[in-house]
Amino acid sequence: STSWDKHFIQTTDIDATNTSTWDAGAGFTPIGNGTTYFTGTYNGQGHTIDGLFINRLATGSIGMFGRTYNSDSKVENLGLTNVNITGDGYVGALVGYIGNYSSIVNCYTTGSVTGVDWVGGLVGMTTNGSYSHCYSSVDVTAQRLSGGFVGHNSNGTIINCYSTGDVTREAGYTDVDFGAFVGYNNTSIENSYATGSVIYDGATNPETNGFIGVDASGVYSNNFFDNEVSNQASGTGATAKSTARKVASVSEKNDGQTINVK
Repeated sequence: STSWDKHFIQTTDIDATNTSTWDAGAGFTPIGNGTTYFTGTYNGQGHTIDGLFINRLATGSIGMFGRTYNSDSKVENLGLTNVNITGDGYVGALVGYIGNYSSIVNCYTTGSVTGVDWVGGLVGMTTNGSYSHCYSSVDVTAQRLSGGFVGHNSNGTIINCYSTGDVTREAGYTDVDFGAFVGYNNTSIENSYATGSVIYDGATNPETNGFIGVDASGVYSNNFFDNEVSNQASGTGATAKSTARKVASVSEKNDGQTINVK
């Protein structure tokens, strides 16, 4: 933790699958927590970290980075693949909680994340943070306040991002703040999309959470969701499009240039 204000670069891909054996099965210890934040920078330089494992069900602020907090703090150019992460509150594959204008740029995540509340495929909770050119293909399971990209987005800005993972509310719970992209939002999201389903385990699945679960006067521009693969008919903050139209819209937003959508 004495190095959590420093600046790091990653120089090669990392196989982190053996983290499942660390700390008596609890796995990797997050960088930054509720006492000591990560206030430095981390540049993955386009490399990946594969198979990161965390199993800390009784602990909050869980992810590769537990908490980032500083206007100069940034995580960029990094891919986390095949994560298996479990925590309490503020749980995300990349960061559990970002605040005080820290940022995430050009990062992506795949795998699965499970928590109680404030759970997201990329980040669990945001207060005054920013995201650009990021995506998550993480399946999210939680009890409250969760989304495929960010669980709770408070005064954080999101631009040019997307999510494809499913979001599942655990059986026995009744909260409705689950969104395919963001669970709760009160600020700006633009040029973003979601394709995942929102699933209520043991209950009737919603059909209106294609993008945002709970909207608290957010500002939205040029967002959409796939109303075919997601099984969602509508979504606050975004326009419903078929899979074919989604691909066309992405191309249109890139000045007609051809891009590959996987």
